[in-house]
Amino acid sequence: KQERCSTVDGILNNSMVARDLRPNEVVLGGLLNCAAERLDWRRADTFWKLLVVERHVRPHFLAYMAYAKAHFLAGRPRTALSIMDTLFATNCALGYKFAVDYLQCCLLVLHASPSRENRQRVSMILKKGPALMESSSASGRLYWNRLVDVAERMLSGLD
Repeated sequence: KQERCSTVDGILNNSMVARDLRPNEVVLGGLLNCAAERLDWRRADTFWKLLVVERHVRPHFLAYMAYAKAHFLAGRPRTALSIMDTLFATNCALGYKFAVDYLQCCLLVLHASPSRENRQRVSMILKKGPALMESSSASGRLYWNRLVDVAERMLSGLD
């Protein structure tokens, strides 16, 4: 594992930094997705810092979602939710996949910590979700409706 990480680091440093190549959002998304598949949130953070913070790559939807996925799969749903909150604030085109993933993450975080802030997040996506679900397939809407039922039961149990 460490050897492969060193190889990727070498490629990034030698190809992008030394030759002044400009990485893009596709490279960022691919690297973040690899880190997510390896459950390596620290590696995802390293890529984010290197490419977004230091090299000023503008992350697109898939890069944000891969970054959130890295944290979510590594057992860090609060961090994943924070990343998705940032994506929500960018006003980029969000669709049904985002709505479903965001609600799932919200429900997990709400279950662990039923704070006012977490209840508000769930309420917000329940209001905005139907508009995002318009482009969804029938099975996607069915899944969304199941999540909504769970969310409503959770919220009513907290009152």
